[in-house]
Amino acid sequence: MQRKDISMKKIYVLLNPNARSFRLRRALIEKYENFDYEGLKIFKSSDIDGLRVNVKKISRDKPDYICIGGGDGTIHVVLNELMKVYKTSSLPPILILQEGTMNNIARTIHLEGHGYEILGRLISAVKNKSNIPVFRRDTFQIDNRFGFIFGLGLVTNFLKLAYSGTEKGTLRNLYVAAKTAVEALVNTTDGEIFANMDLVIEADGRDILINPVTGILSGTVEHIGMGFSPLIEAAAFPGKFQTLILGMKPRRVLFNILKLKRGDKLSEAGYANFHSTSMMIKSNTKFEYTIDGDIYISDGTLCVESGPAITLVKV
Repeated sequence: MQRKDISMKKIYVLLNPNARSFRLRRALIEKYENFDYEGLKIFKSSDIDGLRVNVKKISRDKPDYICIGGGDGTIHVVLNELMKVYKTSSLPPILILQEGTMNNIARTIHLEGHGYEILGRLISAVKNKSNIPVFRRDTFQIDNRFGFIFGLGLVTNFLKLAYSGTEKGTLRNLYVAAKTAVEALVNTTDGEIFANMDLVIEADGRDILINPVTGILSGTVEHIGMGFSPLIEAAAFPGKFQTLILGMKPRRVLFNILKLKRGDKLSEAGYANFHSTSMMIKSNTKFEYTIDGDIYISDGTLCVESGPAITLVKV
């Protein structure tokens, strides 16, 4: 009987069959299952219950690498489940297999290629005992949820409208971008995208004197999609996240859109750009917010705090 090589690195892959590339058959789960590597195990989870079961199985086996097949939303959900099972210090390095609509977290380490190719490069590097670069990336935490990009106001409104179509993607995003530009031109503050919010904001014990607020964007990664990199200094200070707060008139947002896209700092009333370890947001009413593309509802008080760092693999 052939003895199993106990020194073989274990590579466990969590795939989301509902991720955009799989759903549109631009990527095939079958190709992932055809790799010739004994240490590889594939897990498929289409719902949260199945995901929880698979994460528990994975944690018992203590793999050397965990690979996540999906986009930012899939990573957010998987990361939340991993954090429940693993202690932060024992969480294995994570390889992102870009198969989703949004792949901003992978972009932060300049990971290139499609998921199947990326996994193939990791298997090859492990087989050849090559050096495998890893990068630390911080998270933030809201209650028991962890993520990389947080937003409310115009950020959430844009996402909701983009998600309301039959299929998420470039064409839908362009439609919503055009609608955003029209609202900005007419300077509306009660539209589908631009709607003033009455908020009290505090960051690291300091009052942020902007009210009303059009939108808030925070994160530990630079990019948010559609070529926008407004959080260009997101990873500049370990243990902190970067935040942009906009209380400018919509027309001023449109006027400064290229600067915001590049991450340039503005000299505008109703604009703040800072790093912090915590941020408290209070409102007299419930409001929606987003973490990595998923949308949640706050009862009116929300605390955003720096979360644990994770290790991302680049191959």
